[in-house]
Amino acid sequence: MSSIHKGDRDLKNRPLLKVVMKSLKFWVCCFITIATAIGLSYWLKNPMDELNKGIPVIKLVQETVYEEKDGEALRTYHDLVLDIGPYGLAKFTVSLPEKIPEGGLPTALVVNGLDTGRKCLKLIQEHGNAALIAFEYPSMLHKMKSIAAVFYFRSARRSALAVPGQLVSIARWAQEQSWHDKSPVSTIGFSLGAEFLPAALHLACSEKVCLGPAVLAYGGAGLFSIFYAIPGHFLLKCLRAIGGAILFHPLEPEKHLPHIQGEFLLINGIYDQLIPLSAAKKMQELFPEPKTIINLETEHVKPNDPELLGKLIRIARDWLEEKREKGG
Repeated sequence: MSSIHKGDRDLKNRPLLKVVMKSLKFWVCCFITIATAIGLSYWLKNPMDELNKGIPVIKLVQETVYEEKDGEALRTYHDLVLDIGPYGLAKFTVSLPEKIPEGGLPTALVVNGLDTGRKCLKLIQEHGNAALIAFEYPSMLHKMKSIAAVFYFRSARRSALAVPGQLVSIARWAQEQSWHDKSPVSTIGFSLGAEFLPAALHLACSEKVCLGPAVLAYGGAGLFSIFYAIPGHFLLKCLRAIGGAILFHPLEPEKHLPHIQGEFLLINGIYDQLIPLSAAKKMQELFPEPKTIINLETEHVKPNDPELLGKLIRIARDWLEEKREKGG
């Protein structure tokens, strides 16, 4: 019997290995080519072509009214769902004082992180003599928290691109309500909300919707660096940063900030690990005047940090009241 040495087996298997490697290289090249083509198709589009779907007809779908105490004061809450046509269904909660002045109330639209709506309002102590609207993100965006997000990226992208249109439509709806004092609706964005607001402010300008002073806290410009800053393995961070920057390119604050007008308060934390200081400074530089910039010695704002949240709310409220007094 003749024996087959290990070297002989390697020689016999080498042609098969070459075929496998060539096939693998071919499919990798195909994947890179297709991904690049899709990425360029997203990247080269005008952001407003994807965000601006015209001025929709707004229809009330659902409303639930109830009362709860805010400290010692009684507040009336309205959980609402509006059909905003091409922007889909918008969910939000309105907080109103028990007694509404004859001239109406100043109104602020609050856009927080993913824990929004009624949960967001619970984080705000003493709602004061104003109407507060807390936005609720489309449910599909909540799936972005899990690893399963890769299977929902197209639906998540569609939902994310609808957010600016929903925010502008809610502001238009609020200006027509009997409890509103007819002044421009102010906007307040924390964390993720601060990433959506530039696109919403740009869309409002293009649709001639007048919005009031805006507060943006713990946001930044440069989606690549923001996605990359999310903790994880190096390769995962790179893929997430590239994919996120391409898919959500229409929301990139850099594309919208040169086209907006108004008065702005920008708040950031110099020790923020989720929004790199370079991204925060880029946003601060790109915002037009007049603007007020405050950099706090804090990390990223979190729902479980009531002390920082309370401080941010006080800063935002004092600044908005100052602007309202000057404007009134």
